[in-house]
Amino acid sequence: MKYQIVVGVLAVIGVLAMVFTACRVAATVMSTQVLLGCSQQHNTEYCVYHRTTWGLLNTEYEILVGPSSNRGLIYSVPYPAHEAHVTWAAETALLTIEMPGTALTIEAAEYIDTR
Repeated sequence: MKYQIVVGVLAVIGVLAMVFTACRVAATVMSTQVLLGCSQQHNTEYCVYHRTTWGLLNTEYEILVGPSSNRGLIYSVPYPAHEAHVTWAAETALLTIEMPGTALTIEAAEYIDTR
């Protein structure tokens, strides 16, 4: 009898894990990405992207700074894309991402790819 209970509990855990994984994969596939702005730095165009990933219990927002939409620095932020505004300082290549009540300032040395 105990054996059947253990097997039943493990089966339920396995099914829940599969459902959670399927939901996570579906949320990743359905994520949206918005281009916030670009700037030419050291012969390479660097852009700022905002990615929204939907989840079961929460929505994740990320800002990616880099030469392509899948390579660069990733920051988790608590704001959707329409609340983030990007400005580049032309002479210093300083990047400022303004959001309600806060600003994220990134120096060129942090996001420029020197490989």
